[in-house]
Amino acid sequence: MSPTSDTRVFGKKVYSYTEVESTNEIAYRLAEQGAEEGTVVIAIEQTKGKGRADHYWFSPSGGLWLSLILRPLMLSSSISQLSLLGALGITTSIKRMFPLLIDSVEKLLLEHNILSLSQGK
Repeated sequence: MSPTSDTRVFGKKVYSYTEVESTNEIAYRLAEQGAEEGTVVIAIEQTKGKGRADHYWFSPSGGLWLSLILRPLMLSSSISQLSLLGALGITTSIKRMFPLLIDSVEKLLLEHNILSLSQGK
């Protein structure tokens, strides 16, 4: 684990691991303990990757698996829009280099392969 403080909000504190059960579970515990908004938990491999509604998904070694603690000031009924904003942000950032397609709120596709899955707790 190596916390850092190089940015203004996102990534101000980063906890990085080689292997964890779930970055989402670690981020959730940190949030309960008062971790700052923008704290990132990142791992090279998750053995029990977990997301929204406690759904599991395959997250093998070599991927970029992360969870970001957000404390948005918005209605809980609007929280699901954050996944869409995340997908749009990623797409906007790299679409000039690659032919990306948003398959759903949770999936980015690159040449018919899943590039990103976005799920929150």
